[in-house]
Amino acid sequence: MKALKIILYIVLALVLVVAAAIFMIPTEYNVERSTTVNAPKKLVMQQVGRFENFAKWNPWGKLDPNMTKTITGTDGEVGAKYSWEGNDDVGKGSMEITAITDSRVDEKLVFLAPYESEASTYITLEEVDGGTKVTWGMQGSNPRPMNLMVPMMDGFIGKDYEAGLAELKKMTEAIASNDTFRGLKVEKMELSPRTYIGRKDTVKWADMQGFMASSFGAAYGELTKKKAPMAGAPSSIYFVWDEANEQTVMAAAIPVEGEYTLKGFEAFPAGGSGYKIAYYGAYEGSGEAHYAMDDYFTAKGLEMTEDIMVIEEYVTDPTTEADTSKWLTNVYYILK
Repeated sequence: MKALKIILYIVLALVLVVAAAIFMIPTEYNVERSTTVNAPKKLVMQQVGRFENFAKWNPWGKLDPNMTKTITGTDGEVGAKYSWEGNDDVGKGSMEITAITDSRVDEKLVFLAPYESEASTYITLEEVDGGTKVTWGMQGSNPRPMNLMVPMMDGFIGKDYEAGLAELKKMTEAIASNDTFRGLKVEKMELSPRTYIGRKDTVKWADMQGFMASSFGAAYGELTKKKAPMAGAPSSIYFVWDEANEQTVMAAAIPVEGEYTLKGFEAFPAGGSGYKIAYYGAYEGSGEAHYAMDDYFTAKGLEMTEDIMVIEEYVTDPTTEADTSKWLTNVYYILK
């Protein structure tokens, strides 16, 4: 009987301790982990602010390789939602972007299985020496008596956040150190001083080929008569690319050495440091070179501004080479 009383006292004491803990332990929690990524903030934001990239580095994807993932809405914008469903390790739920800037992403996190709960998550970016400080956090609450789990939340969630941030760092730094995008290599280069002689106009995309053919022919004919010292192949210079109206402001011109003028034609001086992609293929596929250049600028933390002169140089003469895979177009982005 004495032993039974002792057991009852112990059980009662434990009940009292648990009851006290339920009212003493807070119901709210906030978990944070940080790392520094040696990459520009713009590139890091591209990885954390888009669900298509989040799916590549988050720590839970490895727990179920067969997990189904769905992205709805416009990825990278408020309202975009990432939903998943998998095994017991990953469960079922969704994340929705509720706010996004160039330095912070806020999301609503909803778990549907193996239990139901909601929380707020956020990722903040801060430029620091050598890269970008990334902080990943979660805020939520557990109603009593589930608040007994709050002291353990930091360990549970923090471990996963540390693993995710390590993968984010590895992936992003690999992109930042790369010079090949979309299968095309970007090279730093110097374009010798030259002047492009040709015609400039606003041209519908459908009319570009005809505009270039007539402008190149006219400029080449006049330059030949003047015995001008040509400095390269026929080229297009792009000033405005208007996707909404499917048109561009461009010049179809031929480069000559140094300064040069020609009556009836415009002169476009160029030269200096910049970046180059050597693209092989049919002209209609050359847009990939421009997309690759945009990816490169993002990875290096560079800005696409109006001060950049965009030039396509058509090195291969299509009248003498029928195989389009051998057509070389040099794409230059020259910093004015």
